[in-house]
Amino acid sequence: MKRIKFLVSTILRFCIGIVLLLSLHACIEPKAVRSTHYYYIANTTGKRIIHQLICNTRYVDKEMFEFYSDGSTHQLEFEWEVVEKFSSWHAMMPTVLSTFLYNIDDTTAFKTRNIGGENAKFLVIANEHETSTDDEIQYMSDYQLTVNDSLLLLMQKDYTMLEKFSEYYQQ
Repeated sequence: MKRIKFLVSTILRFCIGIVLLLSLHACIEPKAVRSTHYYYIANTTGKRIIHQLICNTRYVDKEMFEFYSDGSTHQLEFEWEVVEKFSSWHAMMPTVLSTFLYNIDDTTAFKTRNIGGENAKFLVIANEHETSTDDEIQYMSDYQLTVNDSLLLLMQKDYTMLEKFSEYYQQ
């Protein structure tokens, strides 16, 4: 009988402890997360290139970002700033759904879900840093894309560009 009482009291204390921990955890609000990415492009090909990002509008205010580069400079050009907002770091999801590069001069395109992986040599992520306030965690980074002759070789013919970018082909 003493063993049963001891076992029951131990289980009861354990359950009370779990309830207290869960109650304390529920009182702590997770910090919101703001992740800001600055995109730059260096087009060393002399070709007219359009760079597009398709984003998840659940986390980003805009669905598509588009930048035109005429290939006249080998230096980095600022394209755009993408700000992702999440309720907490648990909720962080990839926001860039697709990346497109269009070579207007050759009617070729490069499409990928992620320009990292085997194509990471074309993309450098630099200046990553994190700051934190009482309410928010902030991540910042620079994405530097280099369009060079090696990347052009990965592009394939895409005649839908004639309609999609008709304003460039009418010139």
